[in-house]
Amino acid sequence: MSRIEVAVAAPLFQTLSYSFDSDKDGDPVGRRVLVRLGPQKVTGYVLGLLPDEDVSFRILPVLRFLDDRDKPLFPENLVPFFKWIADYYHYPIGEVVKTALPGGLTLRNRKVLQVMPDVEKNTIRWPDPNIAAPDWFSSLLAGKELSAAVTKKILIETQFSKAIDELKQKKLIRIVDVLDKVKTSEKLELCYRKTTTIELPQLGEAEQETAVAKGADQLLVNGEKLSIPMIRTLVNLTALAREQGVDSVAAKDLRRMYSGASRALKELEKQGLVCSEERRIYRNPFGEILTHFPKPESLSEEQTQVLSEILPALQQQTFTPFLLHGVTGCGKTEVYLRAAEETLTLGRDVLVLVPEIALATQLEAHFVSRFGDQVVLLHSGLSPGERYDQWSLAASGRAKIVIGARSAVFAPLSNPGLIVVDEEHDGAYKQEDGLRYQGRDLAILRGRYNKAVVILGSGTPTVTSFASAMKGKFTLLSMRKRVENRPLPTVQIVDLRDKKEKNYQEAIGKKLHKELGLNLEQGKQSILLLNRRGFSSVYLCSDCGEPVKCLHCHVSLTYHKRRAKLVCHYCGYTLKDKVICGACQSTKLTPVGYGTERIEMEIQERFPEARVARIDSDTAADRRAFLALLKKMHQREIDILIGTQMIAKGHDFPHVTLVGVIWADGGLSMPDYRGAERTYQLLSQVTGRAGRGDSPGRVIVQTLRPEHYAIQFARVHDYERLYQKEMENRANPKFPPFLRMINLKISGGNEGQVQSTAAQVAALCRTGKHAGIEILGPAPSPVDRIRDRYRWQVLLKGADSPLLHGICGRVLGRYSSLVKGDIRIAIDVDPESMM
Repeated sequence: MSRIEVAVAAPLFQTLSYSFDSDKDGDPVGRRVLVRLGPQKVTGYVLGLLPDEDVSFRILPVLRFLDDRDKPLFPENLVPFFKWIADYYHYPIGEVVKTALPGGLTLRNRKVLQVMPDVEKNTIRWPDPNIAAPDWFSSLLAGKELSAAVTKKILIETQFSKAIDELKQKKLIRIVDVLDKVKTSEKLELCYRKTTTIELPQLGEAEQETAVAKGADQLLVNGEKLSIPMIRTLVNLTALAREQGVDSVAAKDLRRMYSGASRALKELEKQGLVCSEERRIYRNPFGEILTHFPKPESLSEEQTQVLSEILPALQQQTFTPFLLHGVTGCGKTEVYLRAAEETLTLGRDVLVLVPEIALATQLEAHFVSRFGDQVVLLHSGLSPGERYDQWSLAASGRAKIVIGARSAVFAPLSNPGLIVVDEEHDGAYKQEDGLRYQGRDLAILRGRYNKAVVILGSGTPTVTSFASAMKGKFTLLSMRKRVENRPLPTVQIVDLRDKKEKNYQEAIGKKLHKELGLNLEQGKQSILLLNRRGFSSVYLCSDCGEPVKCLHCHVSLTYHKRRAKLVCHYCGYTLKDKVICGACQSTKLTPVGYGTERIEMEIQERFPEARVARIDSDTAADRRAFLALLKKMHQREIDILIGTQMIAKGHDFPHVTLVGVIWADGGLSMPDYRGAERTYQLLSQVTGRAGRGDSPGRVIVQTLRPEHYAIQFARVHDYERLYQKEMENRANPKFPPFLRMINLKISGGNEGQVQSTAAQVAALCRTGKHAGIEILGPAPSPVDRIRDRYRWQVLLKGADSPLLHGICGRVLGRYSSLVKGDIRIAIDVDPESMM
């Protein structure tokens, strides 16, 4: 027996040793195993072989392998990557691997209450006279199976303990361990393969019908008596196998050709003339590609210059990080495509990350046009089955290019030579719960581990990334001109403080209204940006001024008019719009503020002849509907497109000549040191949607703070001045990139207990070595209650990264004594949101 290193899907920071039969089970690395962990059976992930040596402790054997020996879920080159992530983000190693893999692949032991199999259910009586028999007991006697979740809740309720113990002692019920059902697996289809070599008569349908009309129900073919349906089915099978270039043909294809195929196939199999088998099929997530993009015959001068540095780096096959700073519309996508071509020529794989599914759709069309079925997708918009199949195609090496959102950084490519992070500045690359990783940073790390070229592409790089380029950590590449030397759009700032410009009741100012009308007359398309979904931001009481708040979070509810509901955007809690004020019981409540839904209604009222559509997370949740909407936009079936930041990212609509920003100030009022940087990025990105075709673009930006430097620098497309200003602002008081930060987040259902634990955590941080580390807090989080959990935080700031992580290690070392009841402590390394 050999030993293996296993990371179990449980909150353990260390790996465990188990034994397995290497002769029987083959190479174990990258495969799932079922193992014992105390009294439970859990899923584990094999990270490597351990040396054969005497140990002083008992080693448990693997119960079974959950993956075939020739189908590991991840390559060995991901193991050091997983271990680094677990150490840096202070997260259990098994949970890191679980996060990386497609969902639905983890098995775990669960406890379930059952009636003993040899007991008559009608003879069982509830034993506790002081408590009425609960509903779950009646369900148990009725033969209904209690779920693991229901069983867990029952066992927690101490009022039932006495009755359950008595029923168990009398051997009337039992608590058994059951394994979760696997939620995701291979999809198989029934196929048939011809086993006979007999030559079939070339009977067409007319000849077969003639034979039947003459009373022949079967024919003698090379000594075999075959019915007419059997002959027809064999002829179809032979033809389809030849046409598809395969040995076996799907039963559904044969049934589609001839309705009598099902019965004929069974008869043929009985006679040994065909055999059935199951074949794996891969679910296709692509749907209809928006458009085909041909390869351009020539490149721009800047594209050629940039590729002259990237292609040699690819050929050297060493870790080389580039920051590609290119204005919107400069042709970065073609640079990615040419670099990908070279990577495939070198026999290596390509990983392309995008911040959101919407951008995956856009790049998907470009890459599929160029590389066909070598491309797979990995993102949350896929069904579990589709995601598993796409993952398997990458793991097996059948697909060489992976395009996906943040989590695609874990793609099981065996030899990535090029990693692209498109729109590297986007905040969506940061995971804000569970394993709180930064996808951009992990892409760079993976490039280092795999000796790959990494391209961070953006028209508005993060200040941190640009600072790294200035220090020489990244090679800076610049593209300052649009393709075909198209001009950047002109930007006009509109001061909303000017009462002549806008009525208080309206979101669209006079200037923007005029330009929208002009665009409609000219048959051009327009985009309107408001980074707030719903109809109104708050529902306000006209009598006392109090907003309607969420029952489970300390936030106001957002009014969604079409749904006739008030919705919490943090927990999903909803109320009907016919509510009374919780503070004064008044029924006089009014929607105040604007959301994309309200803008859509206002535009339809102002321009009833216009074809209007809206893109936000409410309308884009369904991938097919989202693709259909993008297709309409490309085919000029939409005149005015309204949306949140989703419309600002990467879309190429050549007939959009006007962009309107309804309110540019949202990010400037947030308690966030990156507020100005993010405002500049959003304005620059949405500005870049205008004028990408033959007609020049123009942008109208409505703001209450026209003098703010982020808005002024966005007006003149001056990123370098924005960078210099941000570096000055962050030098004192210090913020990244001048130091690192870690946020310790404490949460729980009892406010006093959360506050007390936060104080203990802060005190623990201040003990021991912490010179040069600024420890702020404890303090309530800006949103101090979400989903009925109160939230406090302790912020660590300092330039000494090992010391920062050492303080976190101290906290984790005392975790069991700090955490009582439902208290949780989460460590957010390099936080990007303090909310």
